[in-house]
Amino acid sequence: MPVSTAIGGTYAVRYATDSTATIRVSGDTLTVTAGDGFRIEGASCTLPTDAVLAVLTGSGNHYTGTHWGFNSGTCTSGSAYASTADLNADGSVSLTGPTGTHLLTKTANAPALAVDLPATYDVTYGTAGRATAHVSGTIVTLSVSSPLRVEGAGCDLPVGRVLAVLDGTGTHRSGTHWGFNSATCAPGAAYSSKLYVNSDRSLTVTGPSGPHLFVRRESVPTQPSVDPVGTYGVHYGTAGTAVVHRADTKVTLSVGSGFAVEGASCSLAPTTVLGSYTGTGTTLSGTHFGFNSTTCTQGAAYSSKVHVNSDRSLTVTGPTGPHLFERR
Repeated sequence: MPVSTAIGGTYAVRYATDSTATIRVSGDTLTVTAGDGFRIEGASCTLPTDAVLAVLTGSGNHYTGTHWGFNSGTCTSGSAYASTADLNADGSVSLTGPTGTHLLTKTANAPALAVDLPATYDVTYGTAGRATAHVSGTIVTLSVSSPLRVEGAGCDLPVGRVLAVLDGTGTHRSGTHWGFNSATCAPGAAYSSKLYVNSDRSLTVTGPSGPHLFVRRESVPTQPSVDPVGTYGVHYGTAGTAVVHRADTKVTLSVGSGFAVEGASCSLAPTTVLGSYTGTGTTLSGTHFGFNSTTCTQGAAYSSKVHVNSDRSLTVTGPTGPHLFERR
């Protein structure tokens, strides 16, 4: 197939060295990512493959947005700089950024695939790992499915740790991406986040350490209707299990095998009630309890949601952030 002049696809480019970049398209938003062996000017390292260089929004031939700088020694994402991308008549793209303007010469067209969000993805934060997108109505939960380390951390996020929860339809979603304690990897502050579903089924997800590209691996089996009653694996401060009980429209979450909540020196005993909810659809509303960090007695009640995902997992919000409950 001839290489078109439309924006999106694979491009040859030179920053410090000759390499390639990919422009991924999500509606009016472009994500520019690095290819293999990509080195920026002044750096002693190469960027991870698929590191996000820029995210821009526009239409026609002109786009504006942000181009990230990178640490010259570690190649982690750094400061954000104003950027423009101009689509030239020959299909090349002029991209401005912190180290000047670069010309991207198109070498291959972009694939156009149907949106298929419930899936596993390869992603690189501080280290490479995998994530899963879970869908509950319009809600998308991104969780860790193989251990990965966020930038600047001395620990790995455990499997099941929720990275982000976003809401919306179509190719653009908005929500929250959590930060994590660099020593314990417990959930920390909540940051505004965007999710862009690109035409090649990859995802661009913004967060506290910059944007990241999620490269789709394979679909996750789903069901059109899910009964949440059952036993689930869960990881709060430590790993354990939880049980979902239903009485008509009322749902109770309790501890199965004991686990500690974040910051606690004790474990919750089996049958301890985590939360109580009401509803019959894919989103249940109610209360998640906090617990004393030394005695594990039940404490204050916090507003909470349970999102019943199409892959039979649950996303449960609470006082220490969201948690993924994985069906056993």
